[in-house]
Amino acid sequence: MPTFRLGFDGVSHQVSASDTSVDVDGETFDVLVTGESPNVTVRVNGRPFDVELPQSGVTSPLTVSVSGRTHTVELQGVTLPGASAVRTPSATHLGEGEGAVVAPMTGRILRVLVRPGEIVKSGDLLLILEAMKMENEIRATRSGMVDQVPVAEGERVSTGQTLLVIGGDA
Repeated sequence: MPTFRLGFDGVSHQVSASDTSVDVDGETFDVLVTGESPNVTVRVNGRPFDVELPQSGVTSPLTVSVSGRTHTVELQGVTLPGASAVRTPSATHLGEGEGAVVAPMTGRILRVLVRPGEIVKSGDLLLILEAMKMENEIRATRSGMVDQVPVAEGERVSTGQTLLVIGGDA
C-alpha cells in the first residue's frame, strides 16, 4: 500500500491508500469513488461527499471543493516520475522527449483504445486506468503514431510505468 504525507487545509497527515480503503494517521476508512473527473462522488464509510477536482495541469498545492466547501490539498514529499508538478488523476505524464505516456498512479488497465501503428492527436483518449474504484481517462499529450503498447487490459500497473509510446511521425 503506497504511503505518503498529505496536507489538508494546512494540517499534515500520514496516508496509505489501496483500491478500497484509505488509512489516515492510523485510522482506516472504506472508500469508493464514482463519477468522472472533475466531478466525482467519494463515499467514505458509506457517507457520500461530492468532490470537484481541478480540471488539469495543476501544481501542488491544489484547491478542491468537497460538498461545497473549498479545501487546500498538498502532496508532501511525493514526486511523480517525469513530472515536475502534481496533476489530477485524469492527466497523463509525458516522459522527457521520448513520447512515453506513463501511469500517473497505481491501478488496473480497464480498456486499451489504441494499437501500434495508429495515428493519434493530442487529447485523444488512449486507455482507461482504474484506481481506487475510479475510472481515469489517459489521453495523448502529443500527436503522433502509437509505437508501442506494452500493457494489456486487466493488467496492474505502477506509478511511472510506461503505458504506451507515441512517436513523432504522424
